[in-house]
Amino acid sequence: MAVDKGDLWFIGPSDMLKGRVEPTIWARMASSFSEEGWKVRLITPFAYRPGRVHRDEQGRLVGEEPKGIPIKEVRRYFSLSNAVRLVVLPTPRAPGSSLGWYRLTVGTVFSIYAGWVLLGRALSKHGRSRQLVIYGRGYISYLPFLLVGQLLRRWLTLSYVFETNAVLFRERDRDMLRRADLVVVHSELLKSDLVGLGIPSERIHVAYLASTIWFDKDAERSDSTESNMDVETLPKPCAVYTGKGTAGAYNILEEVARLLNDVAVHVIVVGSNPRATTLNNLHFLGFVPPSLVGSYQAAADVLLNIVDPDRTIARHVTPTKLFDYMQIGRPIVSMPFPALGEFVDGGGVIVARNSAEIADGIRRLLDDQVLALDLGRQALALSKRFTWPNRAAGISEALGSVMP
Repeated sequence: MAVDKGDLWFIGPSDMLKGRVEPTIWARMASSFSEEGWKVRLITPFAYRPGRVHRDEQGRLVGEEPKGIPIKEVRRYFSLSNAVRLVVLPTPRAPGSSLGWYRLTVGTVFSIYAGWVLLGRALSKHGRSRQLVIYGRGYISYLPFLLVGQLLRRWLTLSYVFETNAVLFRERDRDMLRRADLVVVHSELLKSDLVGLGIPSERIHVAYLASTIWFDKDAERSDSTESNMDVETLPKPCAVYTGKGTAGAYNILEEVARLLNDVAVHVIVVGSNPRATTLNNLHFLGFVPPSLVGSYQAAADVLLNIVDPDRTIARHVTPTKLFDYMQIGRPIVSMPFPALGEFVDGGGVIVARNSAEIADGIRRLLDDQVLALDLGRQALALSKRFTWPNRAAGISEALGSVMP
């Protein structure tokens, strides 16, 4: 049994509506910290079922009326350990609400909650006698705990951790990094860039991500895709991409499908908002619940990782889907990105710079099953290095060097 390390409050940066990957990362990290000996509290705004609802370009909620997920359902939906205390804060949300209204309501709710729980802790016997770690991933939800905690720090044994996947461009965000006792990043490249901005190297810990895939045999059939195309009916052969993606990524996928149309290779996009297409070998399946995504990946002949070079975070991107793909053990065709070599090192991946090279890589793997199987085995072997328990253990060890 793990030694009791103290209390860790994991602050979810937004609600569960954000999608499959982010909430699953929170659940994996919270559960793994619990296994490390932390008494974990996962705090998130009111959670909506992330079904057929999405944000439009203005940040408004559109689609079907979202229904609240009971706490018990949130645990199953995102595979959250029962050892983690889940706190879901109410927010006055509705379809059509603006992004500004969302930020205001979430910031207000987190401010009230932070003031209440931190003041209560400061007045209790645990204030100074028991370690508390505030672990955040988003500015709006994290800032209230930072400000209130600093006011009460005299009466608390308190440490701050902030995790970021990109260089924060606003000065207020960078100031938040400077105030954190430990900054967690996803690559050595990002660490190097943050050191260049004045964040001390000894306060930055590199923790690579891991797979967010799991298989839930008891998943409700109502948690199905927006498409009539189930795993059993996927057209073959097929190359699968999972994730919402960007307009740039979708354009690349459409061009890949066009290049493969003459040889009847199908390109399947799992998890995006449905899109119209004139190509008979390009299929957008729409939303797929977390418990079913892995089944679609496992059914693929080839898995695709598309990187939109026009995204502002392209320099520091470390796609979680790549870790998913490695765990599935299928051959991967990936576009290059700066941190790729840090954790892949050529194993299990064919690197392709553009649509034509991606299409060629798919053809090559479909024509050479020995190569495809070998790359899949290499990818699966690599995935053993990247697990959530290993990640939590590394962060806990780094915390030990900065805690009071």
